Amino acid sequence: MMKRFLTYSAAIASLSLLLTGCSGQPEKKTSDANAQTTQHESKQASNNNDEIEIKIDKAKLSDKEHEKMKKEVLDWADKYGKQQGLAVSNRYFGAGEISSGDWYAMTPKGELQVSNQGSPGPKAFDRHNLVGVVMYKSKDGTTGLDSKAKNLTNIESYQNVADLNQPVTKYLFADDGRVYEYTFQPEEKVELSSGFAPKDHNDKDPNLKPDHPFELSDNASANQEMQRLVKEYGN
Repeated sequence: MMKRFLTYSAAIASLSLLLTGCSGQPEKKTSDANAQTTQHESKQASNNNDEIEIKIDKAKLSDKEHEKMKKEVLDWADKYGKQQGLAVSNRYFGAGEISSGDWYAMTPKGELQVSNQGSPGPKAFDRHNLVGVVMYKSKDGTTGLDSKAKNLTNIESYQNVADLNQPVTKYLFADDGRVYEYTFQPEEKVELSSGFAPKDHNDKDPNLKPDHPFELSDNASANQEMQRLVKEYGN
């Protein structure tokens, strides 16, 4: 009788442990599911935060405001260039007679319009450039704004003013509140049109692609200037 009682008790204990384990399992699954949901929501929020709204509406800027903005960026570039021993020009882009359509740069955020001839026009682009500057090592040691670069054409490009054995960097201050840049290395050909391509009038030509993609700038000084512009001219 005692042996049968002990066997019965052991069976009940085993069943109890089994039931306890089973009842705990759904809680773990629920906990894991909640954790995954939280992680997903956190990641989604992070992605949403990465996509900021357009900060400066270029279409709403008056000509006077736009000219003032250009001067302010050139003033920043002049000061920064002198600190870095670089020459500066606002002749960052030129198309010459290559195309009468709009030109654009490619960025991690999409196409960025840099010239507007109305073909296909601003509405074809989600982002638009506000001000552009180019920085380079001058042939004659000029630092800051380079007066000799005022009338550069796409034919002569930078060869008369820049030491092309040194990098040349183009900066684009865009209406999405970001600064984009591309640094041309000495082995890369750099002209006023470099880094850009024209759109055909139907915005459909797959062959017209920029030769170099711009990246989000990691220049702290340029980004600080952009944030100042956003505060002054933003919506």
